[in-house]
Amino acid sequence: MSFELYFDLGIKEHVAFAKDFASLCSKEGYELQFHNDCVYDLERQKAYLEFVSAFSRMFDGKLMPVVFHTVYGDDILENVRRTSEFMSDLLEYVYQKDLKVILSVENLDDKTWTVRLDKSEMREIIYNNENLYFTYDVGNEIIEYGNITDVDYLLERRMINIHLHTFDKYDITHLLIPTNGKSNMFI
Repeated sequence: MSFELYFDLGIKEHVAFAKDFASLCSKEGYELQFHNDCVYDLERQKAYLEFVSAFSRMFDGKLMPVVFHTVYGDDILENVRRTSEFMSDLLEYVYQKDLKVILSVENLDDKTWTVRLDKSEMREIIYNNENLYFTYDVGNEIIEYGNITDVDYLLERRMINIHLHTFDKYDITHLLIPTNGKSNMFI
């Protein structure tokens, strides 16, 4: 079983939960990956990656996966350029500091008021960053009415994770769903 955890490094309760949850996942043999906080401040993300890298010791030195959204903005080409540069800077930092993380970017949907990159617009970002991987968000692809099996060869080769999530006809995502008839969970 695998979990993805988002937490805010600036909130001490989040940090405590992240530490406890990572320990529990390690103890129980669960895979764990992290989702960055989507703030495109390079120094903030460097600190986040250093913090996450330390969890590698709990998982026998395994590289800790960290998922990023692409940069948002008003122009697709500018978003591609800015995301590629931002990820390149982070990858260089990971290399210099020998951090135990592996980075990926996730395809998004355009359901908000801002332009966000879908999988067809991510090839250049992946191509320009040799050690960057792809998280395929199938829910976002469905929201955009895409063909979920039509994945570019390069993206397929660099795919490290598939994110499944629900949405309803009003595009409300990550809904509670019944599990085992006893409790609910987000997906």
